[in-house]
Amino acid sequence: MFGKVDSPLCSFCNLHEETISHLFFECLQTKMLWEFLNNFFNNTIIFPNLTLQTAISVFDGNVHDKVLVNH
Repeated sequence: MFGKVDSPLCSFCNLHEETISHLFFECLQTKMLWEFLNNFFNNTIIFPNLTLQTAISVFDGNVHDKVLVNH
């Protein structure tokens, strides 16, 4: 169940207001995760550059890659 939070700040970085845009695209923690995944999969799955559009799973390219990246 959803509850109240004490602060409007991001629950990952605790620096900026927690908005959808911030959580999925702007947060430094998100950017570091995206970079880690790129390095971990090492060209097995080609991740697009992180933009607001790619953060919400609107990818171009192979359908198979879309399914893998979205998971």
